[in-house]
Amino acid sequence: MLFAIDIGNTNTVLGLYRGRQLLHDWRITTDKSRTVDEYAVVIHDLFALAQVRFDQVEDVIISCVVPPVLVTFESLCRRYFKQVPLVVDADTRTGMPICYDHPAEVGADRVVNGV
Repeated sequence: MLFAIDIGNTNTVLGLYRGRQLLHDWRITTDKSRTVDEYAVVIHDLFALAQVRFDQVEDVIISCVVPPVLVTFESLCRRYFKQVPLVVDADTRTGMPICYDHPAEVGADRVVNGV
């Protein structure tokens, strides 16, 4: 399964996909003060409700507009999912041109929504 994480300023949206099919999705509060382990407990509990285990996740992709929380989620992915996540940003090759004077200033959320 693919675990997709969209970290926004207010909420973080989580989704589990098998191929193109969205199996489960959740919305949690984005909190810069939460630790890796605290986020892991929340995600573990959500997965348990859906009868999903961490070891069933084969890939992780992250979109983030809150850099301090990105560091936390990257660590979470390495520690609990044994995965190095693909982090989507303006430099990620999506096949969609970004026609801005300064593409690096385009938020990851905009890139993902455009694709």
